[in-house]
Amino acid sequence: MSNPGLSELTASSDERGNGHRSRGPRIPRRRRWWLLGLSAGLIAGSVAGVVALVAGAHDREPVLVLTRDLAWAEPISQADLATVDLPPEAARFTVSQARLGEITGKVAATNLRAGELLAPRDLTTQAVPGPRQVVVGLRLEPGRFPSAGLIPNTPVEVTALSGASSSIAEASPTTSAFRARVVRMAPPDAEGAVVVDLLLPDYAAHQATSAAATGAVLTVLGPDH
Repeated sequence: MSNPGLSELTASSDERGNGHRSRGPRIPRRRRWWLLGLSAGLIAGSVAGVVALVAGAHDREPVLVLTRDLAWAEPISQADLATVDLPPEAARFTVSQARLGEITGKVAATNLRAGELLAPRDLTTQAVPGPRQVVVGLRLEPGRFPSAGLIPNTPVEVTALSGASSSIAEASPTTSAFRARVVRMAPPDAEGAVVVDLLLPDYAAHQATSAAATGAVLTVLGPDH
């Protein structure tokens, strides 16, 4: 006669034995050290990038920017300038705020627009007129200058007329012509005439005064003149 308790104990022992044998030997896992190293490198690179980005955002320099339009040869004052912060690699092409005190006494070397960054090439100490130069004002009747107007530093040729006449057809050009550069042009008067200040060599001053007395026609030249 069999013992039920002993049979259950024996079956349970056999099942545990069979289950243990079915799992087989346990193989230890290999640690992937290269993967851990790669992860650490990526984390370190990300942290360094964030640090560089934050540092670059604060590493900026104040430079000068124009607050209004300036014509060629017009004096520049501190009131014409403001400051803006730029990265160092861009700031080296401009004028630093630290040089603001050096601006006094300098003039615009070209026509400048409001909002432009001030560059060293935009400044000059050469006043207008310079040595052996003169500035002559010339009144021009309508039809004797381009309708688009004249901007400073534009090269022009001035041809004097033989007689003072309100009609170009009645006045004939002379062979006396000279070249100059526009300094500024005043707004038209009630008759539509304008006064243009011209910069020219001092040896052409007599021609310019004669043209102012008899009238003249002004022609705009190309940039190569």
